[in-house]
Formats: sequence, structure tokens, C-alpha cells
Amino acid sequence: MEGGANVVCEAAAAGVPVLASRVSGNIGMLGRGYPGYYRLGDERALARLIRRAAREPRYYDRLRRRTAARRPLFLPAAERTGLRKLLAELRPQPSSSSRTGAKLRR
Repeated sequence: MEGGANVVCEAAAAGVPVLASRVSGNIGMLGRGYPGYYRLGDERALARLIRRAAREPRYYDRLRRRTAARRPLFLPAAERTGLRKLLAELRPQPSSSSRTGAKLRR
């Protein structure tokens, strides 16, 4: 995925919870309400989240469940489908005049 770290995709595929900086690529992959974000560059906030995940089984389980819920987005079939959809949207559509011209040439 452009703009996102492969490690997030790999962690989701493996069922491993993720702690991630709050940047657009991660938000796009994990969702806006994901509970494991910290502010980019804030190492102390990351350390707090690591400690919380280590000490609070309910928080860790919430991270694990939310990451697992996103797993289907990263499966190869889903990525192929998304890419095909994007390419179809980008493909130039014939204009109405070119379709009319094609009918006349037949």
C-alpha cells in the first residue's frame, strides 16, 4: 500500500497487534478509531503504549482484535480487487462522439 508501512500489513496478516504513529498511511490501514496510535516523533508516548500493552491484558487484546479485524484488507485477493477497481476508474472512457463514430463506421 502506498503511504503505509509493510510491517503493518504483515503484522495484521500474522495477527500481531500494532502500535503505530498517527500518520495518514497508518490511519488508512488501521482506521481512524484504532486505539494504538501515538503522535509521530513522540517516543515517550510510544513507550507509554508499549508499557500499557505489556501491563494491561484488556488493552493488548483490544489492539489484537482491532488489528485482526483489518486483516482481510491486506489479503492478496483484496489488494488485487482494489487495484483492478482503481485501474478501471482511471481508464479513459470513450466519449459519446467516438462511440457514435464507431457506429457509423460499421
